[in-house]
Formats: sequence, structure tokens, C-alpha cells
Amino acid sequence: MSVPSDHRLDELRTEVDRQLSTMGNGFTGIALVDLAHDSISQVARTLRGRSCTDPRVGITADLSTRRVDNDGTFSAMGPVYLASLLVAVDPASSDAQNAASPGLIPYVEATAWRNILLPKPSWCYLREAPDGTPAEGARQWFFVFFIASNGELLAAPTDFDWVAHRVRYRGLLVSLIDRDGNRVETIYKNERFPKFYQAYTEGRGRYWDIEIGTPPPGAKIADCFESLAKAVARVGAIADSIRPEALTWKHGTTVELVLRNDPDKHRYKISLTVPTADELDSGSRILRATTDGLDTVLTSPHQYANGVIARLREAGTSGIAAIAD
Repeated sequence: MSVPSDHRLDELRTEVDRQLSTMGNGFTGIALVDLAHDSISQVARTLRGRSCTDPRVGITADLSTRRVDNDGTFSAMGPVYLASLLVAVDPASSDAQNAASPGLIPYVEATAWRNILLPKPSWCYLREAPDGTPAEGARQWFFVFFIASNGELLAAPTDFDWVAHRVRYRGLLVSLIDRDGNRVETIYKNERFPKFYQAYTEGRGRYWDIEIGTPPPGAKIADCFESLAKAVARVGAIADSIRPEALTWKHGTTVELVLRNDPDKHRYKISLTVPTADELDSGSRILRATTDGLDTVLTSPHQYANGVIARLREAGTSGIAAIAD
């Protein structure tokens, strides 16, 4: 993907800058350091304007940040933030029926908005649909930056969990792009997400060194136990304040998970019944739904581990205390 011409982009940069300067909105020209330490709350998060290529199309620009240092192996120490700039059609202020291009924003214009709103970065990442977003325009464009707590722009680690931060379509394509919007390289491509996505059992991010007491071969829970051990050991898997200390086989298919709440150092011991390989093969074990989900048949170790993590995350500290021995 590339922009039509430098001249075209320069014109749009000027037009966007003029429009936003007239509005007098503090969103323009944000330094990356302003996005660290969660100080984004001190500036405007959302801005609404008009398309410079077709004034009948309204545009909304939304800047959001989130902590992602547990979602990949970053070189920087301390907190790492993902800053996402969404440039999208604003249906509430668009006259789509009379617009020349019905509710679409040209990529070159989205690039111009990015350049003016966040002028410092010379490169960033673009999230797209893998089946090919039309080069002439789309309803929304996602630009992504990784920022250290000191405001330094970081490269995405090769093991970053892009799927966990996907937009709402089945596949995902991530490209490294330069300041002018030209694609430098494709760094991630996933045509279709796995049926049971389990971030915490994949080799990425940071992991605690926890005590493991493995079951004997006769217990037939080795595969599910291994997936569960990897799942709970990942930093931040359950909550930032919850640290796993041990996962130990007790008897039969019963294991004990020991968690520690870092703020008060309180330990919780939780008994779990782990499915056997025979139960997975026969489909005789049911994974009970969380609040917004549906019950489903357990078919894989990763699916089981995902269910345990989801329930513990949903329960929180008070819920974990209630179910602990």
C-alpha cells in the first residue's frame, strides 16, 4: 500500500492542520511522552471534524492507550503502552447519501490526519483486514504505536500478541508503514483466528517461575495440566496483582493452584479437577460458560486452560477468596 503522491499528501496535511487549528482543539501535535504514564486522560481522546477530500463526510479521530508489557517480550523495562489512533467515518455527521464516495476515507487522508495529530513518529503499524482493504478508501483506519514509559517509540516484538488486540473481523494483517503511509513490510498475518484462542499458553510475554508438581502418567491429565501450568504462569494472566506460586498434583485428577495477592501477601489455595485425555476425546466434560458466554464441550487442553483463566479473571480477588480452600 502506498499514498498516491507526496504532493497530494502535503496538500491534505495542510488542510487537516488548518481545520484543526481553527477548531483550537488540544488533540493536535501530541508528543509521545504525553501518552505514557496514562496521562492521555489529560488531553482530548476524541475529535470530530470533516473530511478534506469530501466535506460531506464526517470524521472522528479517537486516541486510546492500554498497557501491553505482558503481551510480548519488549526490550524496554517497565510499563509499555499500545497507543491506537482510529480515524473513522462519523455516521452522525455524515451526509453519506450525497457524498461522492459513500462513507469512505481515502488512505492518503487518514495518513494526513495521523501526521498532524501525532507528528513525531516517522513510522508506525497499520492494522488491516487480511482480505485487502480497498486502497481508495475504507470506513476506518487503525494506526498503532508502542511507547515506553519515557515516551520512546518501540518496535513490536516478534512474539507480540496481536490477536488479543485485534479489531472486530475474523482475520488480521499488520504492516509497518513509514511517515508517508508506504508499507515497509508485513509483520503479522492471520487469515482466520483459531477456534479456541488461548494467549496465555503461547510462548510470548513474561512468565513467573512457579513451583510445579507434575501428575504421574497414570492420572492421564498430563496435557491439560501442562497447558494450565503455562496459562497461570504468564504475568498478568489473571490480574496484575495476582501472582501464581505453585500448581501441584494432589490425587487422581485433582490439582492445587496457589495464588498470592501481592498487595496484602495473602495466599489462596484453589482445588481444580483437570480433564483426562479420555474425557476430551469422548466429549464428556462441559466447560461452563462465564457471564456472557455459552456452555461448550471441552475438546482441547488449551480450551480447558482458557476456561480456567477466564473464570479466575472474572472472579477477581474477592471471587478467588470465596472459592479458595
